Amino acid sequence: MTDGPRIVFATASITASSFLREEIAQLSARGADVTLITGPSGPADFPCEVEVISSLGRDPSPLNDLRALRATIKVVRRRRPDVVHASTPKAALFGLIAAFVARVPRRVYLVRGLRLETASLPARLLLGLLEWLTCRLATDVVVVSRSLGAAMAERHLVAERRVTMIGAGASAGVDTSHFRPAEASSRTSARDALGIGPDDVVLVFVGRLHRDKGLATLIEAYGQLRASHTQPIWLVTAGEVEGDAKWRSVVKQWLAEPGVIALGQCDDVRPVYAVADVAVLPSLREGLPNVVLEASACGLPVVVTDSVGTRDAAVDGLTGRVVPTGDASALAAALSEIIRRPDRGRELGEAGRAWVHANFEKENVVRNHVDYLMSSGRGRH
Repeated sequence: MTDGPRIVFATASITASSFLREEIAQLSARGADVTLITGPSGPADFPCEVEVISSLGRDPSPLNDLRALRATIKVVRRRRPDVVHASTPKAALFGLIAAFVARVPRRVYLVRGLRLETASLPARLLLGLLEWLTCRLATDVVVVSRSLGAAMAERHLVAERRVTMIGAGASAGVDTSHFRPAEASSRTSARDALGIGPDDVVLVFVGRLHRDKGLATLIEAYGQLRASHTQPIWLVTAGEVEGDAKWRSVVKQWLAEPGVIALGQCDDVRPVYAVADVAVLPSLREGLPNVVLEASACGLPVVVTDSVGTRDAAVDGLTGRVVPTGDASALAAALSEIIRRPDRGRELGEAGRAWVHANFEKENVVRNHVDYLMSSGRGRH
């Protein structure tokens, strides 16, 4: 039995593995009694007790969803937490319903992005209603970026006064001692392994190969660049294709285009950044893309779109360029500017690394989140 607050996290397994491991370890070290509620394939070797709810799947299923909600309520009632911290759409909704039913005094909803932004109209209306309900169930609505909070208020999902951003945003931060500029020898080796020449230009895209990531815009911009430059320009992608069969077929054709190198899912993306001259993310929606911050920490200039969340990961003219969402010509022009002025690209990369270190250093981000949750525990209500 600990003297600290009892905290229950409710989220998807992949989110817990990617973003919560260090935070939960520090909470436990500071005396909190922590439990994780998650779906199938719960994370292994996790620094707290894990309650796996097999029916808590990603896809909608009325019967399984009802079972998952009942199981979540049962766990929360048994754990009697002081705080429930919920994120990712389904786990957040079920976790906060359970917390409300169990009269948990502190109910934190961490918003990592808005799926509704790129959904069709019927789905957007439904997702909007569910987001509104989740926010209503929460005592605290925490966002990972400033523009995300503004978008939620503009859509009347939550009152602006109820929105909190911890520090400069982000939910995990970046370890700048791990993500750092590559040594010249590492860069050469990584390029040689891919058959890329020392003076060739390399653009990198890291992330899911999904419609929402703006791949159509990127491929069009890449074609414009190859047509307007005489030097070899490569596009290296790292990530799995996600989407329906039609989309997968289209992406497969794109990845077969001359000059495109598809690496698939990479457990360690540092060698990917090592080959690059520019990192690009033309996303249609984000919460706050960690891959952009990682690229900046590696000393790369970045080019991103001005979509919600994405624009918060760069400072236009300081760490890279921010261009209109869906504008392939503007994206190509921004990339071309950096390609033609490699000295400017290096300046942007150096400034980007300093900016990430000052605002999104992992140690500081995690500590801020831990402090927030510890202060939300016993004795606050």
